[in-house]
Order: sequence, then structure tokens, then C-alpha cells
Amino acid sequence: MLARPRTIAGVSLVSHRAIIGPGERWMLCLCGSQVRIFSCSTGQLHSVLEETTEAADRLTALVFNPVNPHSQIYTATVSGSILLWDYEDGVLVKKVTSKYPLHGLYVPYRDRGLFLLSEHTERRSSVGSAKDLANRPEDESCALFQLDCIGDISKGSKGRLVCRSLSTDSTKVAFCSRGEYLASINHNSLNIYYFKDEHFKKHLISRNLFTCIAVHPTEQCIATGDTQGRILLWRNFQEAPTVSKTTVHWHSTAVLDIAFSLEGSYMWSGGWESTLVQWSLNNTDQKDFIPRLGAAIVRLSISYDGNIIAVSHSDGVIHLVGLQRNILQTIKSVSLAAADSTNDRSPQDSESLFCFEPASRCLVLRGKPGSLQFYNPSGDRLESEIDVVEQNIVSSGLNNFTNGFVDSAVFSPSGSWLCTADSLVTKHIGSTINLKFWARDPASSKYILKTTVIDPHDGAPIRQMVIGNGSFLATLSDTDFKLWMILKQKTLNGTQDVWYCVGVGDFKEYKPTTAVFSADDRTIAVAFQHLVTFWNVDTSSLQDHALSLRRKTELISAMWYGFSNSDTFFTSTKSVVTVWNLSKRSILQTVDLETTCFDRVDSFVVLCGPRSINVLEEDKLTQSVYTHSLPETSSPITACCLVRKADVEKEAGVSEHMKSWLDEYSLFLLMANGEIAVVDQKTTGQHANKLYAPDPQATAFYRHLEIVRDPKTEEMNSMHVKPPAKNARELVDKLVGTPAYTLAPSRYFLGEQLNVLLKGTGPSSPPTDLQMDLDEAKEKDMDVGGDEPDVKIEESFRNQSTDIDTLDESSDSTVRLTTTTDFSFLRKGSALAEGKSKLKVSRSKSDSMNSAFSTMSALYQSLRSE
Repeated sequence: MLARPRTIAGVSLVSHRAIIGPGERWMLCLCGSQVRIFSCSTGQLHSVLEETTEAADRLTALVFNPVNPHSQIYTATVSGSILLWDYEDGVLVKKVTSKYPLHGLYVPYRDRGLFLLSEHTERRSSVGSAKDLANRPEDESCALFQLDCIGDISKGSKGRLVCRSLSTDSTKVAFCSRGEYLASINHNSLNIYYFKDEHFKKHLISRNLFTCIAVHPTEQCIATGDTQGRILLWRNFQEAPTVSKTTVHWHSTAVLDIAFSLEGSYMWSGGWESTLVQWSLNNTDQKDFIPRLGAAIVRLSISYDGNIIAVSHSDGVIHLVGLQRNILQTIKSVSLAAADSTNDRSPQDSESLFCFEPASRCLVLRGKPGSLQFYNPSGDRLESEIDVVEQNIVSSGLNNFTNGFVDSAVFSPSGSWLCTADSLVTKHIGSTINLKFWARDPASSKYILKTTVIDPHDGAPIRQMVIGNGSFLATLSDTDFKLWMILKQKTLNGTQDVWYCVGVGDFKEYKPTTAVFSADDRTIAVAFQHLVTFWNVDTSSLQDHALSLRRKTELISAMWYGFSNSDTFFTSTKSVVTVWNLSKRSILQTVDLETTCFDRVDSFVVLCGPRSINVLEEDKLTQSVYTHSLPETSSPITACCLVRKADVEKEAGVSEHMKSWLDEYSLFLLMANGEIAVVDQKTTGQHANKLYAPDPQATAFYRHLEIVRDPKTEEMNSMHVKPPAKNARELVDKLVGTPAYTLAPSRYFLGEQLNVLLKGTGPSSPPTDLQMDLDEAKEKDMDVGGDEPDVKIEESFRNQSTDIDTLDESSDSTVRLTTTTDFSFLRKGSALAEGKSKLKVSRSKSDSMNSAFSTMSALYQSLRSE
């Protein structure tokens, strides 16, 4: 199997509403083709649900199964599949596929089937600036279909058409909890569809666009938000002339989502202000706030029990908020900084920031405005964030304010130093540029700010930074470059390390594009457009030789010294890789490769184009160690990072020609949409694993089997009960670890246990409850004077096998208790007394049998619950 890129992080957790199940143990949210399950108490990732296919489809909907919300969910894919999951056990229960793409799925009621949202084209996301939201065109037409059961899809049925002109955004569609109507918004209209009468009612507003909608859980009330920050409460809308509207207003920009409490006493709203507003519906003038939540609120959802609000933000963070307005837990994910557009200098104008931090072995990239985020690929979690700019973040919906931006960041080879460059660029005030040096504290494993240099290049922004193997740093601006070095400075408590500028260089007013230090840090090569110049680090003087490309119009974007031969030098442009001999100042070789980003570790070099990946060895540039092309529909590659593995482990199935780098290195890719991918030989779904495993010995079914299959008991019952198979323990583990509803019927594997409970199997065997009841009934019957009733145990397939893998319907096992008719009361003197005696015996038999089967039923229910 060939290695290929596989997405591991960066997919948004907030593209759809998160859901919190009964008991408020787990929070589930969509993440691309996965369903990620987080613990509400700890905020840690608990498990991942994903199809085990090579190319899993993107999920478009996530809802609870109203018949069994404690353990089952429905998901829909863009290709038209509907999947029923058991999220407690991590098992795909059922999958059906339709012929039409699905962009939404609603299962609001237990007895009305499924509502499918289908359309031919996918509309754009509704998350944008307030200005973009106001100028957005009318929603594309979507159709809602109703199916009575999930099995109708596999028969080719699209379902019954319910209504049209619906949005694919779940914040614009709401169902009445009582099943009376469906409410939706489209542009500046509120549409209400009544299920009973099957007709529409439309209420128009002339000026403002609707942005979100919610339906009151107990009253006839609909809440809608608009682009002006107003919330309209609609009441008495069944009769058009008597429609009443109440307006509440706090938000300064568009309201992005609304939610009601479970009992309907409160309403929550959120928008670009990063503030959660709680409204009291009894008195709308009374409001409470949770301010400064960090980013715009784009989704709100109430837990199944109504005690937690899941607040989703545009930066990928989800806050779990309690009813007392306290933040219970914060769940973070890797977010894309390009979502923020308040800075006049957008992230697209700078190089992508994507590097490796060697101390904690984390990937570092831009996070929310002015910060860096550390992602641990081995643990698949966001470890920490560093606020580089140290300024209050202003939401991107408020275009009158500007946030800072991290231009570049590099780490020293040991990870002891972090160097960052940040800027705040505005049209009217000017720009503020800072160069900061951070030292890593070994005790706390955090980076502490040590030195700040304001305007290191006299107001020019820092475009790139390059750090050497020792204590040197080079910063490049649009006009020149500067060399920095660590020096010892005396203080009252001793000495400390301080960074100083030790040299400045420029060349013929050319713009420096990139730089690289030699292995001994004595020489630095600086590229000025199509020229490569060499400088002495100690004296900051230009050496007497330079390299010039044949194509003067191409800019050098990457350079590196040879790993095995210091006399070899490499340069790369967007289309050509050139190999130089430094001693002869001559070109040894040229290779045509499209390159937008590169990385190099040891003798391996990664050159990536927008949709191409090439891994080369320095000695064999013409023969790629690995090459791969992405489809045209995929997001372009903006940065790459080649990392040496900490513990080299041989992976099974790796082809021989790839062992030289796949076993020892990991290649990570940063895509333009913010996703992080890794190149490996795993297919989609292989990394999705259940992160916990229940203890089989803690279940009631396991304990019961251990009692029944006691060696002493089986030795005594060897004449009547078949000994267990050699793989009995494996069978028990399989039964306990498998969801109950996926197992065969209980008669397949509880036949012997029923025999033990219903009948004594030998003179020395312990009497069962049924046997004791029958003996007691016999004694009472003999005391009255009646004949002993005949009790017959009729069995079929007594010695059946308990291996469920080989059983079918023909190997059924039944236990029937039958009694012969007793006419002895006719021969006795007192028919009434004999009738009472017979009634006692019958009741005793019936109670005994009910007790036995009640025991088995309770045992089976315990198995299902565990």
C-alpha cells in the first residue's frame, strides 16, 4: 500500500452544532468525516467514530436517535449515506445509502421517521464578517423530504416532499417540540409549515436579513435574529392578522445563533461581540452576560437534560457553560488564523508559519490573532498556546479595530529559545513591529519572555527569521538583514543571556528573500532575489564570491548546505532546483520541480508544490524517494515539516524502497484551509479507535457464567450438562465485549444456564429455586391427600454448541414445563378442599417459572445496560 496524506487535525469542530447526550457525560461534534466524543467533565478526547474506508465522506449532520438517545446517533454524509452509530460502544450499527446528496438530517420525533435535506449545489458557509453577511445573496433552494423509516432509503425512495427553500445551515431551521410545525428563515422571510394541514405561512420583513431561528419548547413562540443585532419574538402566528412581534436588542452586529432553555424560561444569544447573553423571557429588560469568551459565538446548543449550554466559537473553541453562567469546561482544537481579517496585513500576505518544537515534539502554527498554538500529533491534542502580541482580541465582526499578527517564529535546535516577530499594521496610526526572545523554563515547560526589541528594522516588517545551530539569529526585512547573537550580561544576581544585534547587511538595494547558516555557524548565505551572497558571521563582512541563477526573473525561495558534503550547495525557486559546487562556483545539476515550500532534515529534502509532494535524497535528486499528487479538488499545500521520529519503530507492510525515510521520519503538511495532514500508509478510519475498554469481569453476565461454569458444578453435572469448549474464555470475552443488540438471541447462548436454573441435574447438585418451589408444592399436595402431580421437562437440542459463530436458526433450544391433568379431586370427599390444593400447586408452579424467567430477563437486561 502506498503512503498518502491523511488529515489528522485542523478540521473545524464548530461547523455544526455540538450535542450533549443524556446524563451529560459526553459531548459529540462533527469533525470532517469523524464524530469526536469529548468528556464533559475533563474536556479530553474520549473516542472517535469514523468509517473504516479509504475515503470517508464528509459528514453533514449529527443527531440523536430519539428512540435510544442514551447510546445511538444518526449521521449523514454529503454523498448520501445515513449511518446509525452506537457511540457508547463505538460500533456502526447500520448504514444505508441514497442516490442523492444529503446536506442535513433531522430526527426530532420518535414516531415520524427521518427528515432529509437534499440539494444539488452546496451553499457557502454563513460564518463571515457582518458586512459580508449583509450583502449575502438569498439562500439556494433546498428540499426537505420525510421518510417513515431508514430502510426506505435503500429501496431507492427519496421520501415525501415536505417543503422547499430551506437552508443547509442548521441555525436557520427549527422544529416545534410538540410536532405541530416547522419554522425556517430565508433571506428576509419567516416561513412556517404546519404538518397537520400541510400548508405554509410566510411573514416578511422588508429591511433586514434573518440570520438564525429558534422555537420555544413549550409555548407558541419563535425567536429570530437579524443582521442589525435585533431578536424578534413572534407569537400568535397561527392567525395572520393577530401576529404579535416583540423586539429585544443588545447586539451591535449580527446575531449568529439563539437557543431556549429546556423549560422555556430563558433564552441565550451570541454574536460577534464574543459575549453570551442570557435573556429572561418573563422580563426581557433583565439580561445577564458572560463577556470576553475569546471569539465570535457561531453555534449554541442545549444538552439533552438542559443543564449545559455548548457555546461554539469561530476559532474552534467550545465552552461548556452551566445554568449559573459558569464555564464548566473548555474544549479546544487546532484553529486557522486566516479566519480573522481585522488586520490590514492579512495572513495571505505572509509566509505560512509551520515549524517543529523539539523540546515537546509539537507542531507550531498560528492560532487566534496574535498567538501560537502547539499541537501534539502523537496524542492528537492541542497542548498549549502562547499569546505573543499580548493584546486584547477584538472580534473580526467589528471592522473598526485591528488585532496584532505573528509574522514569523523559529526555535533553536535544542528548543531552549523561541524567537518571534509580530506586527500591528493600521492605515491611519501606522505600524508597530516587535522582535521577541523567549526562554524555555525546564520546570514548567513554558516559554518566558526575556527580551523585546521594538522596530528592529526601523519600521520595516520582518519577513523571515533563520536560526543557526548555536547562538545566532538572522532577521530579514524588505531592505536588509540583521545578525543577532546571545551575549552574557552581568546583573545583581549574576549573569543572564541577552540577545544583541551584531551586524547589518544589504546588497545593491535588492530585497533579501531567504538565508541559511553553515553547519559551523561561521558563514551565512543570504539570497537577494536571483543572487546568493555569502557573509562572515563574526565580522558581518561580504565575502568575495556570489552565485547567480541563469534565469534572472526567478526569485530564490529556499537554500541549504549539503549534508554529507559541505562543498555542495542547493538553491530552489518556484520551478527549478539547482545544485552548486561552492569551490568551483559552478552548477552541477538542475531539476525541474514545482516548489512552494520545502523542509530538510539530514540528507532528505521535501519539496512541495500546491498539489504535489516530492521527497528527495541529496545524492539522487533525479530519483524521488517518494512522490504524490493531490487531486484538483483538494486544498493546496502551504507548508511542510519533516520531523525525525523520537523512537524509530519498524512498521509492518512498509515497502522496501520507502523504509529509508518512512521508518525514521514523519512528514506533516499544512493545507490552505488549515488542515494538518501526515503522510503514512494508514487508511482513513484505521486511526479511529475506541479509547477505552470495559473490564469484562465487572459485568453481571460474566460473573453469572463464572458461577454456572464452576469446575465443581460441572463435574457434578457432567452427566447432564455438556462441558465448555476449549475456547470458552474467548467466547465469554467476545460476548461481553460485543453490543447486546448485535448478538444472537439469548436462547443461543443461555440454553445451558436455563437448564441449570429450571431443573436439578443430579442428586448432589444444589437445588434451584424452581426445584425448591416444586418440592414445597409436592409436600403441600401430599398433606391434602392428593396424588403427586406429574411434572415433565421437555427439552430439544440439549447438547447444542455454544459457539455463536456456527449457530443458525435451526439450532434453536427451548425449555417447556408441562403438567398432566390431575382428576384426583373427583375421588376425594371434599371437592372444595381438593380444588384449593390444586390451585396452590398451580400457583406454586407458575410463580416458580416466573421467578426463573425473571432471573434470566434481569440477567439479560444487565448485559444490555453494561
